Amino acid sequence: MAPRARGRPRGASQSGGQATPVFDSLPDAIVGDIMLQLPFEERRSLARVCRRWRQLVDSPELLRSVSVQLEATDPHDRSCSSDEDGSDSEGGGWFDGCSDDPEAPIRHILGFFDWLEQRAAPHVERLTVELGRLAFVLDFQMGCEESVTSALCHTLKACTRLQHFSLFMECSLQLYISDDLAPAAQAQLRSLAVECINDNGPEQPASLQVAGLLALTALESLHLLGNQVVLGTPPGLWRPLPLPPLPQPTDGLPPSLTSLALDGFVDFASSVQQFVPPQITALTNLQRLTLANLPGCSLSSLAALSSLTGLHLQRCVHLPTCLPHLPQLRTLRLEDSPFGLSASHDQAAIGAALAELGSALQQLAAVAAAGPQLRHLVLEDVRKLPPELAALPHLESLYWVEGYEYGGPATQLPACGPYLSSLRRLAIPSSMAAGSTAVLSAMPRLEVLALQCPASRGYGAAIEVAAEARVLEWVAQQRPPSLRRLALAFDPAGRYWAKYKRPMAKLLARAQLPPSLTVELDDALLRELRLG
Repeated sequence: MAPRARGRPRGASQSGGQATPVFDSLPDAIVGDIMLQLPFEERRSLARVCRRWRQLVDSPELLRSVSVQLEATDPHDRSCSSDEDGSDSEGGGWFDGCSDDPEAPIRHILGFFDWLEQRAAPHVERLTVELGRLAFVLDFQMGCEESVTSALCHTLKACTRLQHFSLFMECSLQLYISDDLAPAAQAQLRSLAVECINDNGPEQPASLQVAGLLALTALESLHLLGNQVVLGTPPGLWRPLPLPPLPQPTDGLPPSLTSLALDGFVDFASSVQQFVPPQITALTNLQRLTLANLPGCSLSSLAALSSLTGLHLQRCVHLPTCLPHLPQLRTLRLEDSPFGLSASHDQAAIGAALAELGSALQQLAAVAAAGPQLRHLVLEDVRKLPPELAALPHLESLYWVEGYEYGGPATQLPACGPYLSSLRRLAIPSSMAAGSTAVLSAMPRLEVLALQCPASRGYGAAIEVAAEARVLEWVAQQRPPSLRRLALAFDPAGRYWAKYKRPMAKLLARAQLPPSLTVELDDALLRELRLG
């Protein structure tokens, strides 16, 4: 059963029977190419326009990529579709259950999996499923989770051409590769991303249990995130299956991996801490790695990753001592690592963590001539900017936004160091930029400057508009020849944007900025620099 559309799509006649004359004259190949440019849910709604479009929407070419968001919503909090003619079988877009029956939303969600298995499964190559809340009645939640995860795993077996699979859900999942994926998909799956996160507290955290990964012989990218993450097949945790005890021949990390991300918020150490280090040394092709909640001793295995170009550590107790010995390392992203950098009141913890971070940066700078040439540094949830980064001679991109203490003592960029001549992209708070204009003038290669404006977080807009005014004045007066993009990041939907917009518009109207400079009033550039 196909999803139900929210409303009548554009292009449909009042009678609902004919496509517009313009599209009637186009060949199927061109109409199909146009439909491919639309998000999947909008594309599904076009099936209601006419029979020809319905056939195109269900064609193998348009079913290669399927992406949906499914969530049970309270009927008192949503608007329902007026189309109740039972035409789900003819196609449609995003749906929701418009009934006071607590089981209605789950039937619609299960209906999508039925449709996927019957129509799209033989053709789909890229599948993305986002499962939000599965029931708006708490007592009904447990049964919903079991029904949905069972239907999901059953449907996956029919997806024989699957190459990319992404799943985001708010409940627990057990994924056993040899049982839940078709043999053909096991041999050709290139990327697997599963996130199981909920806010039920420590009593009922969403757990993600995955086993049989070695069966994915072509897997290049693996991303596993959960309140609890368990790798392998520990006894007692799996659904009742006649599985032999550990270790399993198919337990491990595929050596074909080039990108790996493992993050568990609540209980990560119990399995992954013991599981990853022995496996990590076999990943000779690994280029990008994300790990979280691990002690320093578990990171010593990283020294064997000679091809590693990007490392992202989250909430790790210590930094790996092998950082200077990773010859290809170009991107380092640290989020509250070493642990304690985000502490708001524990000055001792901040000091110890900052000293460890500074020492690591010093070592990276010392070996830059013969060792890793770090070029992209992202610091998140770091309360103070380590001055040692100024010694990095090849640093091209620096991101430091989260963790800045607004309203605290003014912080400036390091005024000297090799980084001044190499830095090309910079993301910092607007108040920091306002106090560092002389330092910015000493950066001859600076092309991109992204400023986080704290007005979007509820801080005093008038104060920060003044800081941005100083930055705009510096740009107008100095006209830095290399600067091409300037972004003032804010949340236009936020409650503080109303009083922030008017003074900002006046500043831009008065500023005599170089015509070659592009000014952006959004956070797109910040996200770009954060992700590298």
